[in-house]
Formats: sequence, C-alpha cells, structure tokens
Amino acid sequence: MSATLLLASCGTGNGGTGNGDAGPRTGADEPADRPPAAGDEDHAGHHQHRVHHPHGLAGAVDRGTSGPGANPDCPERGHGPKPEEPPVRAARLPRASQGALLALARESEPLPCGAIAEWAAHVRGHAHGLAPPERALSGTDSTAFDRQWAAAVDAAARLATTDRATAAGYSQTSAQVPGVGTHWINWTLVDAPFDPARPSMLLFDETPGPSGGGSGTHLRPARLVGFSYWVRSAGEPAGFAGANDAWHSHLGLCFVRGRLYLEGVPAALACPGTWLNGSDLWMLHAWVVPGLPNPGGRFAPTNPAVP
Repeated sequence: MSATLLLASCGTGNGGTGNGDAGPRTGADEPADRPPAAGDEDHAGHHQHRVHHPHGLAGAVDRGTSGPGANPDCPERGHGPKPEEPPVRAARLPRASQGALLALARESEPLPCGAIAEWAAHVRGHAHGLAPPERALSGTDSTAFDRQWAAAVDAAARLATTDRATAAGYSQTSAQVPGVGTHWINWTLVDAPFDPARPSMLLFDETPGPSGGGSGTHLRPARLVGFSYWVRSAGEPAGFAGANDAWHSHLGLCFVRGRLYLEGVPAALACPGTWLNGSDLWMLHAWVVPGLPNPGGRFAPTNPAVP
C-alpha cells in the first residue's frame, strides 16, 4: 500500500480561497472565547502503510456536490449555503482545546478537487481490521521501542478513567464506535511532536453492561482500551521505533460544537461547524492497556474486543 494517498489537484488556491471557497469555517457554534456551557452533557510499518477506517463515512462523500450553488469545475466544492447546524450536544472542551481546534481549522487549506472521491475509493477498496504482522526489531530499534512502549503503558495507568482524562484536558468527541470505542481528544496535543506518553486522543469503551456481582443492575464504568496518537505533520510521523506502526488519515472532518459529526466532507462550506482538511493529520491506534491486548496486533486499527 502506498505510503501516501495521492490526491488529484484541480483549481485550488492558497489560504482558503481556491475556487471561491470562503476559507476554513470555524462556525458560530464554537467561538474561541466561549467557555463550555454548564449544562452541556456528554453524548455519545509507518514507512510502508497508510490506511484508513471510515468512521461515519457513509452519506458524507457527496455532500455539496450538486444543487444551485455547485461549482461545475469542481462539483464537490460547490458554493451552496452552509447547512443548518444539526442537534448535537456540545463537548465540554476546555478553553485551551477550543483555541487549539480553531487554530487547526484556520490553517486547514481547501482540499484539491477530487481528493475526497479518491480517498473514499481507497477506503472502500481495502480492509483495515488487521495491522500487518509485526516484524522483530533488533539493536537500537528494539531498545528504543521497548522504552517508548513502557512509557505509553505507564501513561495508560495514569489516564485509566474518564475523570482522570478530563482532569488532563481530554474531552469526549464521539459516540461509541465498534472496534474503537469513544474518542477523547486533547486538542492542545494534536499539533505537538509525537510523544508515546502524551497521546492526543484516548479510546474508552463505554458500552453499557453489568459491573459484575450482585444483581447486575449497576453499569460498569467506562474503561480505557487504547491510545490514538493524532499528530499534525506534513509527512508520516516517525512514531515508534521500527516499522511496525501503521499510520492512517481521515479527510474532510466536520466537528459540530466540538463533536465529530461527519468525515469525508469536501469543503468548509459543506460543514455546519468546524472543518479540518485532515490531510496533514496522521493517526495511529496503539492498544497499550495491560490486560486488554488486541489479537489483531498492537497497532491494529480496530479491536474486536471493543463492541
């Protein structure tokens, strides 16, 4: 599989103005100076492989491709009105995370014409449930990897509960996704260099279920199941030592009130909230929690043990 997703170029400009785009849309739903509302509730080998798993892809690819405002030269980046804001409960983003998300949006350039269609075809043409078999490391790579993995495992112990995650600046940004769990993001870490002990995203299994013992009427608390490193980089991050970590990307991300609403959204004008290009955001899932191994591999995109 190619190390990069080749994107067709068609009539793009710089600074968010290509083909008449209005630029990165932060949206009235997420002003940088607005603190989270008190009543808001939560709702639900790196040099060889770039893969993707399509959370919420269905129905998003063709958004904005037709209608009175469509651009005939690049239909997927039409100039129709911004869609109405959907009924999405706001994430409880700390002020620092609000600012970091909006900063990423301001720097998100328009995607090239055809990028989403090519990306979607790539996604649908590959199965991403398993990572390539891990190859044995030797020498300095082995030593460095062991040190990095140990740091990640230690960090997992410190971030094992949603209360600890919240205290550390993470906020829930998605509902439960089979094989992955819920995503909790600390937006201030997305633009930071890769650090195995400081993932920008945590994965929690919040599937309802009995806690065990007694009558079974008590629900088990959310449990940390893994890390997701989300790193802003022009190219694939170095990540863990060796070539076993398989990074992937998500294009055209639309966040509404701090929560992921859709991906595969071709342009900021098609997003009713905050739009991220995504081509410079690289993601790696790492199943680092002791006692919760992933049979698909330490860097598999999904974990069959997570409903």
